[in-house]
Amino acid sequence: MSDIDPIFTGVRVETHWTELLDSDDNVVAVLDGVSGGTVAQNIDARIRGGYSFTLTTTEVSFDWMTARFRPWVMVNGQRWPLGVFLASSPELGKEAAVARIKVAAHDKLIILDQDKIVETYSLEEGTEVVPVVVGIIQAAGESAIAVTSSAAALRTAMTWPVGTPWLTVCNELLGHVNYGSLWCDGYGQYRIEPAVEPRDRDPVYTFRRGEASIHSPTWGRSQDIASVPNRVVLTTTGTDEVEEMVAVAENTDPTSPYSYQARGNRWVTRPYENVNAADQATLDALARRYLANATRAVAHLNVSHAVVPLDPGAVVRFVSDPYIDVIAQVNEYSIPLQPGALVSAMWSEVITS
Repeated sequence: MSDIDPIFTGVRVETHWTELLDSDDNVVAVLDGVSGGTVAQNIDARIRGGYSFTLTTTEVSFDWMTARFRPWVMVNGQRWPLGVFLASSPELGKEAAVARIKVAAHDKLIILDQDKIVETYSLEEGTEVVPVVVGIIQAAGESAIAVTSSAAALRTAMTWPVGTPWLTVCNELLGHVNYGSLWCDGYGQYRIEPAVEPRDRDPVYTFRRGEASIHSPTWGRSQDIASVPNRVVLTTTGTDEVEEMVAVAENTDPTSPYSYQARGNRWVTRPYENVNAADQATLDALARRYLANATRAVAHLNVSHAVVPLDPGAVVRFVSDPYIDVIAQVNEYSIPLQPGALVSAMWSEVITS
């Protein structure tokens, strides 16, 4: 568990810039005339990342259909990228010889979401999942992939109809072997990695009140306690050759505010049907993950803080007023690319016991 690096807690000198990339993510140039940029990430969105900015120029010397954009941040000499984005809807305004173009862009998941199956796609029982997902990404023309290898295979055959986005295929396959959904990091790499519960990860930063604090003293917390399950039941679809599997995860922790005991010895059960899982161990792990996700969704923190290198989905510790000291996951944030502007973030509290 790490406090904020001192390089970020004193006097800050911030700069931002945006690189123009080609369709292979090679740097073409640093864009002049970029202003008003905002990068947003949301781990619960289908396309997690977005970038909006205004480009003021007398001439557009690149092709919008193939161009990509990578914004950067530098604070006191330390720099990091915020993603690779493809333009979705440039909006042109003209004043004399100067063009002001409002650009909305999506991260590289949009490539797999817009590319859809043109004939029924099937995989046989026993097919290893991770190599298939890598192959789907490569078939879309993308080579920047960071992958955690696995020999985990399909327990049953799987089929997708014509018109299914390849992103759906990838995420359903990854879920089958308890991997997280695809996401793209700051460098634009597709990330293929096992799902690790937030409570099983170490916080990357501690946001602590005091002289070295980088978060605003004004923050908010909201909760929805009525719909939180303390038991989930997952079932697979059986066939003539393969039996149906069932997995149950229960919250019986007496220190949890949503447990069976805390609710007066009462179950609040949430079922999930037709779940894909390679084996019983994977289904059991999915049940624990579903229960943890359902629990984390009930307590949210709205925090504003100075920009630091922080991936969506990362785990942090928040120590602010005397009555709050919690572990939280970064669910979403919006970064204004203006020196001194604060990140607007929404974190979900993590039940660690």
